[in-house]
Amino acid sequence: MTDRSLRNTSLSELEASFPSTLRFLDLQTNANLRAIYANSSQLALLQKTKVWAPPLLELPFYRCNDTRVVRTEYITTTAGGVDQLFPICVVADAVAPSSKPVIHVGTWIGAIAAVIIVAGSVIVYLVWRSRAQAKRQAELVQQNASLLASSAANKPQWYEESGDAAAYYHVVESARLNYDVRFDDYLAPYRIPVEDLDRHLVIARGGFGVVYYGTLRKTTPVAMKRMLPHFIDSADAIEEFMHEIRLYAHLTHPKIVAFIGITWTTLYNISMVTEFMPFGDVWSLLEANGKTRSWHDRLQRDPILAAQASLGTPSTAPNSNSETTELPALDRRGHSGPPSVPDNGVSRLSILTDVVDAMAYLHSFPTPVIHRDIKARNVLLGPQYEAKLTDFGTSRLRVDELTMTAEIGTSAWIAPEVLKGVRYTEKADIYSFGVMMTEIDTVQVPYAKVYMEPGCTLALARARIAMLVATGDLVPEFTAECPPGIVAIGMQCLAHNPDDRPAATQVAKLLQQYHLRQLLGTN
Repeated sequence: MTDRSLRNTSLSELEASFPSTLRFLDLQTNANLRAIYANSSQLALLQKTKVWAPPLLELPFYRCNDTRVVRTEYITTTAGGVDQLFPICVVADAVAPSSKPVIHVGTWIGAIAAVIIVAGSVIVYLVWRSRAQAKRQAELVQQNASLLASSAANKPQWYEESGDAAAYYHVVESARLNYDVRFDDYLAPYRIPVEDLDRHLVIARGGFGVVYYGTLRKTTPVAMKRMLPHFIDSADAIEEFMHEIRLYAHLTHPKIVAFIGITWTTLYNISMVTEFMPFGDVWSLLEANGKTRSWHDRLQRDPILAAQASLGTPSTAPNSNSETTELPALDRRGHSGPPSVPDNGVSRLSILTDVVDAMAYLHSFPTPVIHRDIKARNVLLGPQYEAKLTDFGTSRLRVDELTMTAEIGTSAWIAPEVLKGVRYTEKADIYSFGVMMTEIDTVQVPYAKVYMEPGCTLALARARIAMLVATGDLVPEFTAECPPGIVAIGMQCLAHNPDDRPAATQVAKLLQQYHLRQLLGTN
């Protein structure tokens, strides 16, 4: 056994008894660890072993206070990508038991006196050792604090391997994946050296990945998306992420979040770099303007970084940086430009117009690209409040129609034909767009007001909604205040038969005609 993982085992004390072949030991996330005991041979083994341990600063009760301890030694461990000195409580090697001594009556007085002397000496020694250990502990805390501060100030750490990497990525690192972007000639020019990127705060997190705010070459704000660590041992999950990267790299449109590049040192930290969208997603914008129902009034919100912790505060994610960087505006390919602070916001109608332009672009390819997850959460707002489509993790080229039957996308936005498991086309995106129109109008999750019987679980409610949508007995509704022209367009998009739905280019034309009628006052 060369690797041993004891993470998340709720250890309070550890008696080192490892085989001589040990090379990697993971003790992370054991917040109650109080002591590690080792004899001289086990100490020598630990000194040669790569050890990941909890940050010592987070173990306030760690003490070598067992009576077996003869001294304290220190080994170098890694905590969150930073080396630290970690104390090991050294105990004496086991010795063979000896015969029980015979104590003669004549020696009792001398023995008692010796016991008193020894006891006094032990008490003096324990007091001295306790004070020495307290002093050493304080010195160690100071050393670790200085080391952490020095590492954060002098070099980025996000791309350095952590215990998670050793635990997971070697499972699939040795085999070349079917769609490995690291060996894709087309993507070679898009590779960004890891040293050019600083990673800061977590700005979004989902069931599959996490998105950070970062800076490229200290000046350009970017978004960095990577997989959650527990997916790294899945070749299928990695290939899905690589498919998203490859597809994203081929898309260039002003209403799609711009792809900038990819970066990695290992499969564990491979990240997709895109332009940073400072005003977050459309759903959050709608929630921030809950009292505004007009389709033409402009909606505004604070930039998403204003709602996050200061950039001087490290992210809660491992190995993230905390450098403060100015926020220049971005052009469509992520290049820095002069700062610009918009003061006009964006209307509901403008959001729809931007999204349908992106859909028309995706559907215009000889082999149409189907997004399969169009909703307000997947529409982001740029520095001028322009709406851009993102999250192509579920998108597919319509190459093999026989394979286009999987239920992909959040259930409330899925088209009836997809729920039925039959072949579907880009018209499924049109249906999802219609659902998003009701979402933007009502500022509610679709079907939020559907009656649920007492005792009905969420899983049963979803199944019931899916069955009703698939049969055409349930369609998301608009509010009574929604303009009739918008409702008419939305209901065309929500047609149960895909052939009755307009194409994206037709939806764009319908929205333009509606807007023109509003300007002329003819509707």
